[in-house]
Amino acid sequence: MIKIDERKETLKITRRRKIILDILKKHGHLDAYELFEHAKKIDSRISLSTVYRALAHFKKSKIVAERSFGENHSHYEVVSMV
Repeated sequence: MIKIDERKETLKITRRRKIILDILKKHGHLDAYELFEHAKKIDSRISLSTVYRALAHFKKSKIVAERSFGENHSHYEVVSMV
């Protein structure tokens, strides 16, 4: 589990969340669909909605930042690991 000090709560890292986080750490600046495509190669049962839910948890915990580059979708990157 990852301890988020400033909010005094723990974010449970499931196997699929770990896959998503590891991909972001390795590749960075991916959009949700690109992230999904990478994750699908590792776990064929992962869904796009799982990716979006994991990203929402990571953003809330300030582990991942959402960036917009003038496109109609966002890219994500790991900003901190506590």
